[in-house]
Amino acid sequence: MESRKWDWLGLFFSFICLVHCLILPFFLISLPLLARYYLTHPLSHFVLAIIIIPIALIALFKGYGQHKKIGIFYLGFLSGFFLLLYPILIWFLPELKSYEVFVVASSSVLLMAAHFFNIYFTQTCHIK
Repeated sequence: MESRKWDWLGLFFSFICLVHCLILPFFLISLPLLARYYLTHPLSHFVLAIIIIPIALIALFKGYGQHKKIGIFYLGFLSGFFLLLYPILIWFLPELKSYEVFVVASSSVLLMAAHFFNIYFTQTCHIK
C-alpha cells in the first residue's frame, strides 16, 4: 500500500480518537451508564492506540522515505504517540486524570497534522 493510503487510514483513526475525546464529556452528562462502562474504560484507549500507532508508523516511515522531512516524523511520533500514551501514565499517576481529555485530544490533532503534512509532501515530492 502506498504512503498516502496509510496516511488517510491514519487520519481516519486519529479522527475517530479525536471524536472519542471530544464527545466523551457529552456522553458523561447524558449517558452515564454508557460512559462509565465503555468510553472512560482504559481498554478503549488501548484499543485505539493499538490501531493508530502501527498505521501511523507505517505511513510516517513511508512518507519520510519519499520526502525526507524528519520534522513530520517528529511531529507525528514524538508529539502524537507520546501524548496518545498519556492514559497509560494515568494508571501510575492518577492525579493527572483531570488533563486526560485535553492531552489525548491534542495528540490526535498533532497526529492528524503529521498525516496531512505527510500527504502534502509526498504529493509534491519529485522522488517516487
